[in-house]
Amino acid sequence: QIIRKISIWNSWKFIEEDLRHYQKIWHELSSRQGVQVQLAALTALCKSLNSSYRAGVPMQGASSDRAQGAPASQRAGGESAVRRLVCRCRELLPMDALQAKRQITLDQLYMQAMLVEDELKSLVQELAEASNGSFPLVVSDDDVHFVRWVDAKHNPDMLQRIKWASLKSVDRAIEKLARSYDFNVCRLVDIVRQCIVFEDLEDLTRCLHALTADERVEVLRVKNRFDESYDPRQSGGYRDVCLNVRVVTERTKRLGVAGHVCELVLAMRDIYAVKHEAEHARYLQFKKSARHRSVREFLKHVFMVHRLRKMSNLNKLVVLCSIDCNILQYLKELFALSRVTNSDETVEMEVKSVDYAELDRTDAILRQRCSFPGDFLEARLREVWFAVKNAGDASVLFTRTPVTHSLYKPWAKVLLILVGVYACVACFSLSAGFRNSIINQNAMPVRSLMFRTLEIASTADLQAVVSSGVSALGLTWDGCEIHDLAMSSLAVNNELVVTYGSQVQANGWYFDPSSLSGEQPVRFQVLASEDVANRDNLTDLSWSIMSASGCTWSTVSPVCVPNDGRKFVYPQHNGNGRYYFDLRSPWYQSIGTVLLYFPVFVFAFCSAIMAAMGQHRMALGMIAASLWVPGIMEMVTAVGYVVSGTPSYSVYWWILGLSSVLFGHIIQYHEEWFMTYVPVHFVLCFIGQGIQDLSISKLPFQLPASPTFLFVIWVLAQIIRKIS
Repeated sequence: QIIRKISIWNSWKFIEEDLRHYQKIWHELSSRQGVQVQLAALTALCKSLNSSYRAGVPMQGASSDRAQGAPASQRAGGESAVRRLVCRCRELLPMDALQAKRQITLDQLYMQAMLVEDELKSLVQELAEASNGSFPLVVSDDDVHFVRWVDAKHNPDMLQRIKWASLKSVDRAIEKLARSYDFNVCRLVDIVRQCIVFEDLEDLTRCLHALTADERVEVLRVKNRFDESYDPRQSGGYRDVCLNVRVVTERTKRLGVAGHVCELVLAMRDIYAVKHEAEHARYLQFKKSARHRSVREFLKHVFMVHRLRKMSNLNKLVVLCSIDCNILQYLKELFALSRVTNSDETVEMEVKSVDYAELDRTDAILRQRCSFPGDFLEARLREVWFAVKNAGDASVLFTRTPVTHSLYKPWAKVLLILVGVYACVACFSLSAGFRNSIINQNAMPVRSLMFRTLEIASTADLQAVVSSGVSALGLTWDGCEIHDLAMSSLAVNNELVVTYGSQVQANGWYFDPSSLSGEQPVRFQVLASEDVANRDNLTDLSWSIMSASGCTWSTVSPVCVPNDGRKFVYPQHNGNGRYYFDLRSPWYQSIGTVLLYFPVFVFAFCSAIMAAMGQHRMALGMIAASLWVPGIMEMVTAVGYVVSGTPSYSVYWWILGLSSVLFGHIIQYHEEWFMTYVPVHFVLCFIGQGIQDLSISKLPFQLPASPTFLFVIWVLAQIIRKIS
């Protein structure tokens, strides 16, 4: 969370000056007399509108009773639970094909937008007239000028200078689809947009009341950025009321575009006046930086953005004529076209004459056109989408967003499932996993216990050790001594053997050293057997090392590995002379070696499911979480070692934890650095593992599993890329 806050803070630096400027204007505006009452009324109205709208986000192509012309009596019951469920599930459908998850194509959407644009413009003109609204003017200087609609509607010069909002450019639409909407065209609800500017909040609220009372308007969602609880940093300090609406008129219903969702912005003049192109460009950069996606580079280097830029010169006639041959021929006859040129570059048409008697028939043609999938803009969108689907497996790993691109590939989903299976086995394996270390607390069955002395305090000569130097020996369970009336003991040379009357479960042991000076054992082994031991079969029984004079914590197991090469250090003050050894894993060791696999198991499976459903942004977040959460758990393990008084064991866990958290941060926010950081992550973990095993634990060196696995994939990708 801290790293995420730092990342967002860095993105805010793009708009820091604009944010301060907007905030200053807002404080001046909100401090005016009567404004707080108007804000409260506006907030209450916006909340009531949002509460009346069904759950979910507005989407193009969604069914609407008003758009279909259903009478009010049929709409009184509101949306059924089944319909709300269908609308919600529509957003979660898998994207096995580009059209599988949506009802319309990009061609249809732009064709609908062109037909709805004039209807929305007429509507906002009426609303502006009824509520004293204004529109910006196109002027030569840098200042922003406004004109009230009541003053401009009868002035031809003013009408030509009004700056109406244009349709969203195709380049910007495809960029937004690629960055935010996973190529789901239905979620583009701001292709058609208009803005009305007001001098005070009272006029703005009056306009909103008129809008909701108008039968031609269906309000779907209201974003009230004037609300006191709204965080202005989300929009770079800019504030307005943004509505998603449908324009339901007789003409839009006749053309079949009454279900098209538009965007209507109600802005304040003082705030809108400081909005300009440079500020808006910084705001767009802020949004990209907040997500840490370089979408423009993504399009430029991966999807041949120079082809997409050819679409920037599109006009209405181009899209209108991107239809099949029969309708194109009909329009050619209808408008008496003298020349039609349709190529990949341009579409040119010269109109000689218009048969006005036939213009009424164009409504039927336009309605039919809006129902056709189309292949002009859709071909450009497919070019973007299939560039990922058809790219080579090694190629996608060297793009600006390698993890996101890989999620489109079947092998990535299979790989995530295999990672989940591995983590599940590592966490819940019966040998040294969750069951043994967490549930059973490292318990082991014991019938016979042997204490073997290797070195005593007075000599280092093994031949001189003639006795065990131990007066008492026994087992413990959770720190409590296990007593058995039928237990017996025998001493053979440097060994002391204790046999219990029946098999017991133990997770610790104790011993009493000899009271003779210099006879105390300093290097020893403790062995356990499930069979009965006596003087004749000591060498024939199957003994397993249970403990030793020293032990070393492993980085892959919750069990402390016995190490009889270390000498046992006796405390200077011990009242009863009895020493206890607890073989249970401390909580921090269990977290670092067992429990951290559980979030990897969960997030790996969930990310594979989300990728299969087409929710690649959610899958990317889960992959990052599969590194974040274990990384935090590894750092908790390091803290546990520091607190327990063995800080040397924390070195490896600090390195691994910090590197894992940083790796997750890179996947989520700086994905373009993924392939660069894979070998860095491997080297860091390799060094940490070497320090832990060879220098601190004195154990055989083991390669870190997960970093090595990623590094092998990285090497294979490099080789495949070079070969291809």
